[in-house]
Amino acid sequence: MSYKALYRAYRPNRFSKIAGQKHVTKTFQNALKNDKITHAYLFSGPRGTGKTLTARIIANVVNCESYPVSEPCGVCDNCLTINKGMFADIIEIDAASNNGVDEIREIRDKVKYTPSQGKYKVYIIDEVHMLSIGAFNALLKTLEEPPSHVIFILATTEPHKIPATIHSRCQRFDFKEISLKDIKKKLKEIIDKEEIKVTLEAIDAIAEAAEGGMRDALSLLDQAISYSDDVVDDKDVHAVAGTVSDIRIIEIFKNISENNVFNAFTIIEELVENGKEVSRINHQMIVFLKDVLVFKNVKSDTFKKVIFSNERFKELANELTNEMIFFYVECLSNSQKEMRFTNNPRTYLELTLIKMTDFVQQGESALYKRLEKLEKQILSGAPIKDIKNTAPVVKKEIQNKTLTVENKTKTVENIEVNTNIDIDNEITAETQDLFDEPEKKVEVDVFDIKLITKTLSNAMSDKPKARENKEKLVNKWTQLKIKAEPHIFGMAKEFSEGEIVVASESFFILTYEHVTSVNKLMRADVQKRMGKLLKEVYNTEYRYIALPTKVWSLKRREYVDQFSVGIQEPILTEIEFPGLEIIEEKKQVPEIVENAMNLFGEDKVKIK
Repeated sequence: MSYKALYRAYRPNRFSKIAGQKHVTKTFQNALKNDKITHAYLFSGPRGTGKTLTARIIANVVNCESYPVSEPCGVCDNCLTINKGMFADIIEIDAASNNGVDEIREIRDKVKYTPSQGKYKVYIIDEVHMLSIGAFNALLKTLEEPPSHVIFILATTEPHKIPATIHSRCQRFDFKEISLKDIKKKLKEIIDKEEIKVTLEAIDAIAEAAEGGMRDALSLLDQAISYSDDVVDDKDVHAVAGTVSDIRIIEIFKNISENNVFNAFTIIEELVENGKEVSRINHQMIVFLKDVLVFKNVKSDTFKKVIFSNERFKELANELTNEMIFFYVECLSNSQKEMRFTNNPRTYLELTLIKMTDFVQQGESALYKRLEKLEKQILSGAPIKDIKNTAPVVKKEIQNKTLTVENKTKTVENIEVNTNIDIDNEITAETQDLFDEPEKKVEVDVFDIKLITKTLSNAMSDKPKARENKEKLVNKWTQLKIKAEPHIFGMAKEFSEGEIVVASESFFILTYEHVTSVNKLMRADVQKRMGKLLKEVYNTEYRYIALPTKVWSLKRREYVDQFSVGIQEPILTEIEFPGLEIIEEKKQVPEIVENAMNLFGEDKVKIK
């Protein structure tokens, strides 16, 4: 067999040629040059990152006739014999197939004999975590105090399986995944030497598919060369690696962004029929979204990839907002977790695609996307069809709004919709009499201490009923986000993150860690919206009070302390807490303003 695999042909024999492990190679170069080598080492890290390779170079250096040196000379008799694999004092053991007590006892009996060819006898035990407990115990004493002419180097991909007694007897070095930059640099060196025709996209695809392992990268390059006809391109790499091209991923996300589930399903079906693993597709979609975020937010050539210059990629990246991307990542991450516990992962991916195209599930992300699209249309001067179509509805509401107070016309503050769009001159003119109605002021006791006390008293007097009331709320609590309209999705999501601590048939108390959430959710307009949402979910008129967790703890303790000393009707003190906004009264928002907020979004509507 004349052909030699690339990862064997280009296996480094010097520390300076090892890619991506400078923190290890520099340490050993200095230690070997100063003859400060110890008796036992533990190398841990992912596969194909150079653990066994480093161990062999160490064994070579310590037996080089020029030792102490930082690199093997490569010309002495010992170095030449080692390079041929015929050096008797370097013993490599595969612990996966030699993991019994008898094999380790044999090593223990032989270590006392002096080296036959070199200065040191070096034992390299690969996959050492595969040793049995008995084998580890047999190795302990020898590993702690071996003869001066013996060095042990243990290598493993799973260091957590190594007993602590072994750890404590070794110097540990952690090998890291090799960076994409280092893998691509090494690949280009080998490609140039071998005069192979490979596209830059193919090199990128190989580096990413290798997942930090140089050996995997070279093996994949070998396969792609055999598979391709002339020039190795990214399609060849994806075919042999079972990965998905960025172009196909772009097509999937393009259809998702356009809410075209059918086409997205069709692409997934084609990929699966071509032998792609569903979990790999899911993972690559997450990685792709990471690349989009990098492209949009990191202005540096350090993380630049070939796909960044693709026009279709740029178009998709400009279309997706950061909020939408984070929503997609969350959906796909949850899908990835669920796939580990099922025999039909494709179902989870398809359900995830439906969720990603569902407007209600997208919530605020979809709203941000829509607003960003409208802003781009405004800046480009294109006609705004979406807003024009809604204009007659707004006009009709304004025209039907004829308000008088004691036969006197009152001009109140103008409502301004901050969209920078002139939606027909009639609308601007007709807003003059928008608020001819007198201002309504509503007394709002946002933290009714008597109501809190009454609820606690009811809960103490009938604990089973209180538990039943609380369970009724908890059972459908997740429905709040599902039932919420898109313009209040974010608000409903924050509301649902509260903890229900006590409840009656029509009232409950929520707690939040941050006082800002409490202040927001206790606003009269928010309470009104959440009240409507609660009515829709539970078919019951509910009131609520939100409290900071610390305030609730204090008030509950205050009640229990009084009740425990015989006070049947405890009286709680008023609530005082830093940052808590005690609102005495609040203007009621007119219905027309609320409609405008629903139409354009609260951040676009300002009342002057």
